[in-house]
Amino acid sequence: GRLEWASPSVADTFGWNRDEVVGRSISDFIPHGDWGNVADALASSASDGSATGGQFRVRRRGGRLIWVDATASSVRDPHGNLVRVVRLRDVDARVRARIALQNSEERFRAAMRATPIGVAIINRDGYIVQVNAALSRMLRRSEQSLMGNRITSLTHPEDRRIDLEALIVNKRRYGYMACP
Repeated sequence: GRLEWASPSVADTFGWNRDEVVGRSISDFIPHGDWGNVADALASSASDGSATGGQFRVRRRGGRLIWVDATASSVRDPHGNLVRVVRLRDVDARVRARIALQNSEERFRAAMRATPIGVAIINRDGYIVQVNAALSRMLRRSEQSLMGNRITSLTHPEDRRIDLEALIVNKRRYGYMACP
């Protein structure tokens, strides 16, 4: 588990000087909470010489954690000893964006479930793609029976013209329009 060599990019990516990392344990750079999974993956692949990989966090100089994508493989050195070669790629921005999107989607789903107001989400063509339980209760229809219908199918015939005008305004503003 000791680092025997580090590429020059370690300074650019992680802020560490190569001389500062060589000889140290890789666990010095991985937060305690992530270390168990990393150690298990390395141990299981080292025993049979297979490659392993995954995403985890690495500590930069100064303590900031960044997400990396790692690939580790086993090779034999000239003396026949098993040596691990680990390649790390900085994927911090991508992982943080994915986590932020997941959190945002979960907040949206929670709001949809919790709101007492009936809500329908329509696609660009005006078809219902999602409804909440409040709308289903208001209309006395199952959520599934509402899915796939045009939103204008829920509008009283005398009010459809008003809804269509609003949809045309949205077409101009947002680039899409639902059809009746």
